[in-house]
Amino acid sequence: MAIEYPPPATNRAELIERIEAQRASLVALLSPLTAEEMTEPRGDWTLKDHIAHLTAWAGKAVALIQDLPAYKGLGLISPPADPRDYDSINAVLHGRDRSLPLEEVVARWGQRHGEVLAVLMLASDRDLRLPTLPGEPDGPSMLAAVANNTYEHSMEHELWIRQALARTTP
Repeated sequence: MAIEYPPPATNRAELIERIEAQRASLVALLSPLTAEEMTEPRGDWTLKDHIAHLTAWAGKAVALIQDLPAYKGLGLISPPADPRDYDSINAVLHGRDRSLPLEEVVARWGQRHGEVLAVLMLASDRDLRLPTLPGEPDGPSMLAAVANNTYEHSMEHELWIRQALARTTP
């Protein structure tokens, strides 16, 4: 199974539409699951861990739009030694968030989604076409960086979640 990304968003409306559509897809996949299914280990992570992870990275999108350092959006105390070392960053995020209760993770996910939409509504298409800050590895423009940290990232995790669920379904 491969991910088929849509063409890059060219404006704020398309970006919001893709973010909303991908969230609806993930909600539809997860909503029938029980708390036990969401918190059952599937490899190194639970499904809850995937949601916490997506929530953190969507915070990076919020920070980029607000012209704040990306690490602050991730909820990190200081910048990572290498902003491209995603494995190390993800290990820190996972260690921080894995003990959060499911209800809190889901609530934060919803809140962060609202934050993403709110900051996007305040951004102009012109602002979103601006280049990202030097050293920002997630895209050449704000549109690309936000897409990378929201719906595209969610699509990747939705695939992993679908594969994990398929492995455990009789």
